[in-house]
Amino acid sequence: MAAPIVAEQWAQEPVRPQTISPPPRPLEVQGASVVVQPDRVNQGNPSANASSGNLTSILGCRDVPSKPTALATERVVSVRMADVTPEPVRWLWPGRFALGNLSLIAGEPGLGKSVVTLDIAARVSRGTGWPCDEASQTEPGGVVLLSAEDDLKDTIRPRLDAAGADCGRIEAMRAIYRPDHRRGIEVAVAFTLVEHIHHVEALIGKVVACKLVIVDPVSAFLGGTDSHNNSEVRAVLAPLAEMAARNRVAVVAVTHLNKGQGSALNRVIGSIAFTAAARATYVVTRDADDAARRLMLPAKNNLGCDENGFAYRLEGDPTPRVEWEPKPVSMSADEAVGRERRTRGPLPEARHDAEAWLLDFPADVRTFRRFRGWKETKRARAGRQARTSSPHAGRRRARKPLQHWPKNARSARGHTRAEKRETVSSAEKWWRESDRVRNRPLSSAAENGVSFRG
Repeated sequence: MAAPIVAEQWAQEPVRPQTISPPPRPLEVQGASVVVQPDRVNQGNPSANASSGNLTSILGCRDVPSKPTALATERVVSVRMADVTPEPVRWLWPGRFALGNLSLIAGEPGLGKSVVTLDIAARVSRGTGWPCDEASQTEPGGVVLLSAEDDLKDTIRPRLDAAGADCGRIEAMRAIYRPDHRRGIEVAVAFTLVEHIHHVEALIGKVVACKLVIVDPVSAFLGGTDSHNNSEVRAVLAPLAEMAARNRVAVVAVTHLNKGQGSALNRVIGSIAFTAAARATYVVTRDADDAARRLMLPAKNNLGCDENGFAYRLEGDPTPRVEWEPKPVSMSADEAVGRERRTRGPLPEARHDAEAWLLDFPADVRTFRRFRGWKETKRARAGRQARTSSPHAGRRRARKPLQHWPKNARSARGHTRAEKRETVSSAEKWWRESDRVRNRPLSSAAENGVSFRG
């Protein structure tokens, strides 16, 4: 039976039955339930009963109680921990990626993160062991693949074949079609984890013994979600993690690193909610001593081992495949990423040169810094450091006015490189011959390797 039609409020004046006319299209409400609520001023107004009887006779509806049923209030569901049966953690990759949980693989572009995920998918489909002999043969399982960057025909399928995957156990989502009733056709819509998480769960049920869901990259399926907003990201990842726990599958999502500095977890692009929601996070980086060697290192693992990682190389041409090294790498992601950490600005050696020049020549450097290629931020940092390390720190020093510099030094901006070098040479000669600085030789600057010529 159709849902009751509720009239919110009738007029305070009595409604006469003969003034109510049938609706223009009575077939749409034929047999429906009509609830007539009395007005607030006079509860039990006889006009409500009269109106209800009149509508019943016109539309052929049956009488229902005049007061609608009250809605249920909020309720809290709790459980005593004594009633909870403990269960061991079930693993996809023992000690690395757990079933029923979300995990992340983060790294800069071009390091083979997608190739690594397809290698993992191939191992799951075949039931073979894992790198470094961390597990022997396992039961083959199914894989659901969500990829937004690589083509299925010319990229993903060849890489799966190169890894020896059982492609009959791997299901890839291609598109989602939504009916357009106005035009009478189906239109393709972009897949998002916000709206279409139930389609992923349907694919998991379609694949036999599904164990793994790969999302590559996760940022491509956020829809209109702000990836830097903590609450919005959690609102997307929470249903994804619940779906993984409900279906006992491991969800491995791929993401990128930002250009900032800090710990490995802070380098993951977007909100900190990505690494907070994931139970395990691995960072893929390049070996500083070998450009062809990649490192997959743990940045976080709440359920397993986070003491060592793996090293691999990409072999094969034109289709790459992962060749894992037989021994684990005893290094954390913070150690690998931390080697790139330094203060923003120029390298320390270049900044030390600027500091030495400022200490030896406390004159107006706004002109000469142009010839050396110093930026304003570099000059400011060097100046701050020089002021703190100089024996004359805190004492106001006399500045040489700009008009005392040679004319060609003041007008060198916008000239070619050769003209600037010639200007530097003439300025340096003028500086040596000037009586204003004759008592301050350039020996100390030369000892520090400082020269006007850049």
